Amino acid sequence: MRIIGFMLMCIVGAIVVSNSSNWVLASEPSFSIVRQGAESKFPEGVRFFLEVNSIEPITDIRVYFEKMGQSSRRSYRSLEFEEGTSVSAEFLMRSGSGGQYIPPGTRIEYFFEIYDDAGEANQTEEVTFIYLDPQFQWKTLTDGLITVFFDDESMTDVGRTILETASTTLEYMRPVLGIDPEEPLHIVTYENYRDMSKALPFRSEATSKHLITQGMAFREERVLLVHGQSDSVVGTTSHEFTHLLLADAAGRAIQRVPTWLNEGLAEYGNQHSSGEYARYLQYAIKNGKLKPLWHLGTFSGSPGEILLGYGQGQSVVEYLVSTYGQNKMAELIQSIKSTFDIDAGLKLTYGFDQHGLDSEWRRSLGVDPLPSPKKKIPEELQQGVALPTIIAPVLKPTIPPSAVPTPVDKVLPTVDIDSTNNNYRNDPIASTGKDEKPKGTTAPGCSIIYNSPVVQSDVSTLTLLGGALSLFGFVVWRKRG
Repeated sequence: MRIIGFMLMCIVGAIVVSNSSNWVLASEPSFSIVRQGAESKFPEGVRFFLEVNSIEPITDIRVYFEKMGQSSRRSYRSLEFEEGTSVSAEFLMRSGSGGQYIPPGTRIEYFFEIYDDAGEANQTEEVTFIYLDPQFQWKTLTDGLITVFFDDESMTDVGRTILETASTTLEYMRPVLGIDPEEPLHIVTYENYRDMSKALPFRSEATSKHLITQGMAFREERVLLVHGQSDSVVGTTSHEFTHLLLADAAGRAIQRVPTWLNEGLAEYGNQHSSGEYARYLQYAIKNGKLKPLWHLGTFSGSPGEILLGYGQGQSVVEYLVSTYGQNKMAELIQSIKSTFDIDAGLKLTYGFDQHGLDSEWRRSLGVDPLPSPKKKIPEELQQGVALPTIIAPVLKPTIPPSAVPTPVDKVLPTVDIDSTNNNYRNDPIASTGKDEKPKGTTAPGCSIIYNSPVVQSDVSTLTLLGGALSLFGFVVWRKRG
C-alpha cells in the first residue's frame, strides 16, 4: 500500500509540474517588438512602422489612429509586410493627394494590433504623435491648453506675441461663448511664407498666384496656421482663434451658424480690428443699402457688399451683447447646438427670430425695419457655404456717394478649395531667410471652409496681390463658406 501511495503521489506531482509548465509557456509573450513608431513624411502624410518577432507566423498588423480634435473618429488600416515570424511593416496615412488633409500641428493618437497564425492578437500601448514638417527644429511656447509652434529661434518674440494674443482672446471670449476648453489648441507659425504655403490645402494654380494666406484655422483638428511675419499677425491670430473657440462651443452645429454670426463674433473677439467694416456699414445706413439679416447666412455679391456683410455681422453681435449681455450670447450658441437652426435658437434665447432681431437692430440705428419675409427663409441662407469674400484694405479709400465700391479692370479670382480631391499643387521653391514682401501685400482676411468629411477646415485669411480696384491700389481677398 505504501508503494502504491508513493506511486500515486509521483503521478499527481508530475501532472502538476506538467500543467505548471504549460501555464508558464502560455503566459510568455508571443510577440517581441523590435521597433515601432510614427514618422512625419510631410507634406505626404504620416508613416506608421513596426518591426516585430513572433513565435507563430504573423498574418495581419493593423494601426488604429485618430486625429484628435472636435469630433475624433478612430480608423484603422492594415500595414504592408511579408508574412513570417520576423516582419517589418509600414503604412502611409496620406495627407492631401488621395487622402485626408492633415494640417501641421495635428495630434494623432495611434496603436498597433498584431495577429498570428494561431489566432492570437496582441496590442501595443497608445501613443500621441504631433504632425509637423521635419525639416525644422520646432520650438514651442505654452500657456495652459494653448501651444505655439515656431520654426526658427528668431521667431521667439513673435511666438510669444501670438501666444499672448490667443490667451487674451480666450479669456475675453470665454463668457461670451460660454466655453471652458478641455482639449489642446495648437498654433503653428512660420517665418517664411514659402514654407508655410506647402502646409496649406490645395488651391487652384490661378488662385495660388494671386493670394497669400495669412492664417487658416481647422476646427476639427483644433489647429491654427499663421504667417508670423505678416504685419497683421496679431489681428489675424485673434480673429481666427475666435473661430476655433466658436467651433469648440458649437460642436457639430458649427455648420449651422450663419456667416453673419460667425464673422460677427470673430470680429467681436478681435481686439485688434482695423475698424474698416464700420465705414462700409455707415455708408450702407446712409444710402439705404443694409441687407436683410436672413440674407447673410453666407456672404456674396460685390466686394463692397461682402465688406458690408462683415460690418453688419459685427454690428449685430455688438448690439446683442450690449443689449442682452454676454450670458445670453452663450445661451444662443447652446440653443443653436441643440436645434441646429438659427431662427429656433434665437427664439429660444431672445424670443425673436432673425427678422425680429433685424428689426430691433435697425431701430437702434434709426433705420426703419423691413417687412416680415413672406416665405420661410431658405435653408441654404441660414448656414455657411463656400463663397469668396474680401476684407477691408489697409489703405482707406474714399467711398463714392453713388454706389458701393466695386472692382474694375480685373475680375477677382474665386478661391477654389476642392473638397473632394484635395491634391497638393506643385510645391513652391523652398527658401531660407525672411520673406521679401511683394508689392501690394495688405491686411488680413478670413475664410471658413465647410467642406466634405475629407477636409474639415475652418478659417483662412487671404490677401490679394495685384488685384486692382479703381478705388484703391490693392485689396485683401477672403474666402468664407
